Amino acid sequence: MFSKNDFIKWTDTMINHAVVGRVIKDDGFRVEFETEFGTFNVQVDDGTFERTSKPKNWAGSTVKATFVLPAGEKPEQPKKPAKAKAVGGKTKIDLIVDLLREDPTLVTNRKVAIAMIVEAGISTPAGASTFYNTAKKMLT
Repeated sequence: MFSKNDFIKWTDTMINHAVVGRVIKDDGFRVEFETEFGTFNVQVDDGTFERTSKPKNWAGSTVKATFVLPAGEKPEQPKKPAKAKAVGGKTKIDLIVDLLREDPTLVTNRKVAIAMIVEAGISTPAGASTFYNTAKKMLT
């Protein structure tokens, strides 16, 4: 059906989600292809395949993973980890360490420290909890 290094567009007909990739292997039953999200291994009857041209921004796979999709399952796109943004030349963790150094009682009072981090607009409650634990380890 497809030759190695052909570019294809696979559309999952159940959720109408399309992915473009380069064919690695096609055995007539499954097509394995490399995308920007990793390597997919999909049954030929699970969605539609069509030849397409190489995307202008093609860089190949940036994720080293293989996904084997059973018929009818939709692919999940990996989420990029959020980076701690710098505020005034300091990272979020630096700001939190400074906050804990200013008031040493916050090191032992987790709830109040997290509330102050959230109130200061540095992070969400979940992020503040993680930042607090990291900062506490840095100080002790």
